Amino acid sequence: MNYQNQKQIFINKGEVSQLYNKEGEGEFLHSLSWNELLPVLNELNGNEFKVWMYCMKMTGKDNFYYAPAALVNSFNMSESTAQRAFKKLEELKYLTRNQNKNGYDFHPRGPRT
Repeated sequence: MNYQNQKQIFINKGEVSQLYNKEGEGEFLHSLSWNELLPVLNELNGNEFKVWMYCMKMTGKDNFYYAPAALVNSFNMSESTAQRAFKKLEELKYLTRNQNKNGYDFHPRGPRT
């Protein structure tokens, strides 16, 4: 589905794999290390965490397109709330601009990467 204001996000597989327990398999939340998740939970508010979770859900891909309008139905938030949450993740270095004009790199550990 195409949405306005899409932003391409690239996944660094090395950074993502560091978040998982060694024995972890299946869905990422079941295998996500508590020690890695706790700082994220302490740093982000509810809507920011939802956007982080959306990005984490996409880590099976090399990249994906983030569109605030797509989160309206999925997470019961307004498009402007999704845009503010995205901006906060950018401020906290979970998302950083890359050389692609409208692209970002996702850093699941944020500044702890």
